[in-house]
Amino acid sequence: MLPAQPASPTQDARPGTGDLLFSDSFDQPAIWNTASSAQASALLSNNRLVLSINEPGPLYITSLRSQPVAGNFYAEATAILSLCSGNDQYGMLFRAGGSVDYYRFVLNCNGRSAWNASGAE
Repeated sequence: MLPAQPASPTQDARPGTGDLLFSDSFDQPAIWNTASSAQASALLSNNRLVLSINEPGPLYITSLRSQPVAGNFYAEATAILSLCSGNDQYGMLFRAGGSVDYYRFVLNCNGRSAWNASGAE
């Protein structure tokens, strides 16, 4: 029989992070790009960013914030989904240089996640 190993403490998942530098209360619609069509919309309402798709897909809707421009950072977000099933996806874009040049962290409604990169290298 092997001797019992002492339990190790859980490692900090955020080593070296400092004080909160930025938080978005979604109260400044002018710094978010928004759009609305019969197929999809991105809008700010009641201090929330609301993204909706109104037709069967695949369809995509994106809303980018114009400021601040961040260097290295740690991000947290809370997503509340009213309708999400199967391979529906939602996520965040990072270092977006427009609608086709970005890094994207995606979650699907089956609980899987992935990182994607898009744009010119």
